[in-house]
Amino acid sequence: MNYGHALRFGLHLPSDVGCGPGGLVEVVGLAEQWGLDLLVVSAGTAGEAIAVVRELWNVLDRGLGRFTGRFYRLAGAQKAAPAHDVPISVDGQNQDLLRLVGQQADEWSTGCDATTLTQGNRAVDEAARGAGRDPREIRRRVTIRGGFGERTGGFTGTAADWVNDLLPLVVEHGVGTIVLDTEERDVAAGFASEVAPVLRAAVDAMLPRGWSGARVRRSAVPARRRPGIDYEGAPPGMAEVVEPGDLAYARLRSGYLRGGAPGIILRAATNEQVTQALAFARRHPGVALSRRSAGHGVSGRSTNDGGIVIDVSLMNAIEVLDRKTRRVRVGPGARWAEVAAALEPYGWALSSGDYGGVGVG
Repeated sequence: MNYGHALRFGLHLPSDVGCGPGGLVEVVGLAEQWGLDLLVVSAGTAGEAIAVVRELWNVLDRGLGRFTGRFYRLAGAQKAAPAHDVPISVDGQNQDLLRLVGQQADEWSTGCDATTLTQGNRAVDEAARGAGRDPREIRRRVTIRGGFGERTGGFTGTAADWVNDLLPLVVEHGVGTIVLDTEERDVAAGFASEVAPVLRAAVDAMLPRGWSGARVRRSAVPARRRPGIDYEGAPPGMAEVVEPGDLAYARLRSGYLRGGAPGIILRAATNEQVTQALAFARRHPGVALSRRSAGHGVSGRSTNDGGIVIDVSLMNAIEVLDRKTRRVRVGPGARWAEVAAALEPYGWALSSGDYGGVGVG
């Protein structure tokens, strides 16, 4: 079975950071500080560790982080959302861990043996369904070692040999993350430049069109949906659709001067996406509608409570149309600091003073 995850690639980064009862909060902070894309928890206390991390990142519920368990205890810890979505991964093959992955984790990390993947996927999927989750929420990750040159087994030989070894893992077993563990620069370079792009193309050719395009939200997200909004009918072509349970919601829910709790945020990066967002809003005549560029408006009209927000902050292109007449096209999502930086090479300046973080729109 393929779970619809676009491929990710990486290098294994060993770490000697401890994860004992007194150090978990520090480790979570370091994961955000270092910009890591993955957080791996140890087996013995994994269930409680995941619960602690979720609580520390849960900025949607106000107040300090609190948790009481056998191994970990939070008695009022400061919460902070990571800068981007950091999946929680569990590494292992025993049945207890596989059930834990299905119930709580974002990713299962294992070896690349076909039998292990088949049996493990079955256990993870069953546990996920039993917990009310969609198995597609859970990524499957393998770590590989190998080299180029003589063909002596799996992940050896030419780049084409590597692709042939990896292709079944993705297409037949749903692997979405492949991590190369190597200290050899040439192997890492060959993997990145010769194997990864060819593998992506081969997977796209074998799987149905758009196989990795559909986003599967965590099962906890629908519980925070607001009444009166057709979430399933949200425009699929938007740059981003943010719901109240999504990680990005805490950052996008409010404007610069006013707090808000909209029911859905439609982020547009093109004129066509704005058109789609407006069409969606027209299908909800009784739902509040707000428009936002940079969210600095004093009136607070860039957000609302329970309604729709069309966010054009991604439409921030600045284009010089005519140097002679000094005509410039500025996107509604641009900020004045960006405009000033774009004009500086031409020796031009803004006509009046303004704060750099204020949006043009």
